[in-house]
Amino acid sequence: MASEIDQLSPWLYHNLNNGVYKAGFASSQAAYDEAVANVFSTLDQLEERLLDGRSFLLGADLTEADIRLFVTLIRFDAAYHDLFKTNLRRIADYPILQSYLKRVLNFPGIAKTVNLEHIKAGYYSIKALNPSGIIIPNGPNDIEQLVKDAQQQGVYSSNTLGNHSAISGNAITMPKPNSCNSTNGTIPA
Repeated sequence: MASEIDQLSPWLYHNLNNGVYKAGFASSQAAYDEAVANVFSTLDQLEERLLDGRSFLLGADLTEADIRLFVTLIRFDAAYHDLFKTNLRRIADYPILQSYLKRVLNFPGIAKTVNLEHIKAGYYSIKALNPSGIIIPNGPNDIEQLVKDAQQQGVYSSNTLGNHSAISGNAITMPKPNSCNSTNGTIPA
């Protein structure tokens, strides 16, 4: 599983985790167009990958790759969609990814790490993207409700996640940004 995580993580980083930043801070239309195309191609491929019914990216176990994806998905509709201009679709428009987001959010300990108000306040304080810095949007209500429900639940639902109680692959180190070499936009097998 470690080799699969090592293949998937740089692809996620280059095309999605950092891809939203490439779009948001693009200094030319061509750079923006390329970044947005990569972000949504990646989301489309992830939606397709999860269509087979697997619970997580690499199967039945939550791994580092899932956490890498989760941190971007949970911020996407609340911050990246509007502020970073990655607004072709929302995560809420991807039914499989939305279900996946909820599944990860309901994993033990995950929901308590999410503070959407803090996320929005942080991103909307970036002067380069929001010069006045005084307007922090309300919503999105669907993501706020997912987080609220998961936090109130407190534990995951065993019928949603199976009998998983630990994150797999936690000893795998995250690739450094300059070490990512998966730039062809195709999801690793």
